[in-house]
Amino acid sequence: MGCALESYVIDNDRLEVVMKSLSGIEVNDETLALQAIDEAAHGEGPFLGRTETLEHMQSDFVYLEIGDRRTIDAWAVDGSQDIRSVAIDRMRQILQTHYPDHLTEELDRRLHEKFDIRLPQSDMQMNQAINTLSIRPFHCFRSSGNDVNYSNTTTGENNRGKNL
Repeated sequence: MGCALESYVIDNDRLEVVMKSLSGIEVNDETLALQAIDEAAHGEGPFLGRTETLEHMQSDFVYLEIGDRRTIDAWAVDGSQDIRSVAIDRMRQILQTHYPDHLTEELDRRLHEKFDIRLPQSDMQMNQAINTLSIRPFHCFRSSGNDVNYSNTTTGENNRGKNL
């Protein structure tokens, strides 16, 4: 099995759009905004310039975090960074700043007692690993038993057969 953490970031960005589209469309007096449309149509200024329109644009539309909606010229001036590079940067930021805290200390202790977890919790906090190992995007796959193989997509370095 292969794994590229940056692809999870890209997928999450796209799935947010899918989830929003599945949530349905609320239809009521406020969302229809018939009064605002009537006022705009009869000379009160452009509909897109109204406060209500901006509020609905900010709540009803999903603006991608990883996807780039700028013009090609603006994108080129800013360095032409492809989606994978943007996702790798976001992945690093997430791994450096986030550590799941949904397990209580008691549950974590019980899990360590029940299962042969050899990796200390401090090492599971990726900011430690990123800072000390200069982690680059890598692909990971399990070949057999507890052997986990990974290959660094940048350097080609691998740990084939290392029991983690």
